Amino acid sequence: MKKRNYLIGFILVLLVSCICKEPTEPVVVEDDQIVGTWYIHDYTISNVSVFAIQQCDVGSWIELKADNTMQALIKCNTPPESEGTWSREGDVINIDADKLFNVNKALLSRIDNQGTVLLLTDEELQFEFAAYTTLNIKLMVKVFLSRTPLETVE
Repeated sequence: MKKRNYLIGFILVLLVSCICKEPTEPVVVEDDQIVGTWYIHDYTISNVSVFAIQQCDVGSWIELKADNTMQALIKCNTPPESEGTWSREGDVINIDADKLFNVNKALLSRIDNQGTVLLLTDEELQFEFAAYTTLNIKLMVKVFLSRTPLETVE
C-alpha cells in the first residue's frame, strides 16, 4: 500500500512540474543589434513551414534602418517591394507585418504588428507574432532571419 501511495505521489509531482512550466526569460534586445539587412530563412504558421511550401521567397530580405524605417523584398508578395516602419520596446518588436506578408483576406483577417523576439544573436533573429483567421482563430507566425542570404540550389 505504501509503495502505491509513493507511486501516486511521484506521478502527481511529475504532472504538476510539467504543467507549471517556468516562463522563459525575455531576450535582451538592443536597437543596434537589430539594425541591418536580414534574409528570410524560414517562416512558419503554427509550426508548419510556409516558406518550404511556397518555395518562392528564397532571396527575400528585410532591412531595418536606424531611423526606424524599413524596406523589404518579399519575393512571394505582389508587388515584392514594401516600405514601412519598425520600433522596439524591450523584447517586443513592432513591424508593419501586413506589408511583409500578403494577407489572403479569404484565409486571414489580420496580422498583429507586434511580435516577440525569441532569439537575437549577431547572425540570427527570430520573432513571433499572431495572425487571425476569418473565424478569429489565432495562429502563431514565426519568422527565422539571418544576416547571411539563403543559398539557392538550381
